[in-house]
Amino acid sequence: MAETCKCGKKKESDLGYCKKCFIKIFEKRIRRELQKYTWFTKKDKVTILDDGTCKVAILKQLVLPLLEQARINVKFRKSMPKAGRIISAENMEDVVLGFLTTVITNKTWKKDKIVRPLRQLTDKEINQYAKLKGLKEFKRKKDEISGFLTEMDKRYTETKYALLKSSEKLLD
Repeated sequence: MAETCKCGKKKESDLGYCKKCFIKIFEKRIRRELQKYTWFTKKDKVTILDDGTCKVAILKQLVLPLLEQARINVKFRKSMPKAGRIISAENMEDVVLGFLTTVITNKTWKKDKIVRPLRQLTDKEINQYAKLKGLKEFKRKKDEISGFLTEMDKRYTETKYALLKSSEKLLD
């Protein structure tokens, strides 16, 4: 018997949900992450950092309509602007790798004001969503630290989530 989702439909993804439920949960997590930040005002200059990956395409699909509905002017740039509110397509692995690199190189982990709507999502979840929505999948370049993180997460599940929470606690 095929495994079924909580809604009773057949699971289509290896993440434990049918297509409809997975997309609903994914989009809800992004909206919930956005609610953690002080919402934008009409006078804010909002910039979305565009690195050309499917993560930015997801932001364009899910975050851009919310900002446009609130009549907030949004620009796309490849480099960091000097002023204004910044939205980045960084996800969990990006934040955790930045944190680990900072710790390993003995630098100071600093709080910034960048909004990261994909922060609670893994590469695997983002690629699954991209696949379901017909977007190009995201491929991460492997280095020693990302290889170490992947190996640790295979051995000890929830490693990435624990490191994300640790980095957040250090900033509070």
